[in-house]
Amino acid sequence: MAQQSKASFIYIDLKRRIKSGEFDHYQILPIEKKLEAYYSASRNTVRKAIRQLNSDGLVYSKVGSSNIVLKQINISNVLIDSGNSHRPSKITNQNVSTKIVSFEKKTVSKTLAKISTFDEGTDYFHVVRLRNIDNQPTMIDNSHFLCSVMPDLTEKIASSSIYDYLQNDLGVKIVGSKLVDRIVEANNIDKQYLNLSDKSTIGLTQSWSYLDTGNIFEYTEIHFSPESYVRTRFVSQ
Repeated sequence: MAQQSKASFIYIDLKRRIKSGEFDHYQILPIEKKLEAYYSASRNTVRKAIRQLNSDGLVYSKVGSSNIVLKQINISNVLIDSGNSHRPSKITNQNVSTKIVSFEKKTVSKTLAKISTFDEGTDYFHVVRLRNIDNQPTMIDNSHFLCSVMPDLTEKIASSSIYDYLQNDLGVKIVGSKLVDRIVEANNIDKQYLNLSDKSTIGLTQSWSYLDTGNIFEYTEIHFSPESYVRTRFVSQ
């Protein structure tokens, strides 16, 4: 098993054991040597898994001491697990389907340049996707991707995972995103595709995504139906 996949396996298994309450009595993980023996893994692999647990807000590693298991908080109806700057947001529900509402190649306007940081006059793909979760229209991704980073993007690729395409097929390194959350008035697309009933506002997350060059290649506005706007974050001090 490769180091990365081994670390991921250990992370997933420790996460399961933490959530099951296995370590609640002492609130600490077994020492690293015991974890290395238990999982037949190297110290670096175990530490990589523990860093992921730290990123999730499940564990706090005290320098020169123990890996403390943080007391769990039960939050219901969480749609988006936002993590922190080291790990991107992800939808917690597995039953997700995507519908492409529109897919166009456009030129960056002065207005978009100001908010996205893209250079005015450059080409970008404008992709609007509706996310159905448990067969309910829940989110709209209004995304803008620089053509220079992914010149061959297609509607078929956009209907699955653009990030998988970038990282696995193109070898592009994505280092993180800056997120801003707001409550805003629903627009016409929201009213057309989301189940708003008599509600006039939606949850909005603005996201600017970075390459390892420090440049922004994507600006996305994620629109949530109000009852689905539940997010979690763990912010390390």
